[in-house]
Amino acid sequence: DLIAHMAARNVENDGEPVVCTTDELLEAVWGGREDWDRYRPPTPDNLRDLVLSVRKAIEPDASPPVILENQRGVGYKLHTAGD
Repeated sequence: DLIAHMAARNVENDGEPVVCTTDELLEAVWGGREDWDRYRPPTPDNLRDLVLSVRKAIEPDASPPVILENQRGVGYKLHTAGD
């Protein structure tokens, strides 16, 4: 869900990487805020852990990360081969 959402946002932006905010990604991955009332809401730490797991799977030797880039204080940007 994380990569699919970020890739779709890039496509909407003519293939250029888009910074997706933390709140936007939390909603895209864990559902709308109305769903969060039923259980403990996800946190930025949950998103960070997910991003770290995805990075290990798609760019195990990249330092710094080159596919999933952190935009400090804002969110994350997905770079694809086309940009």
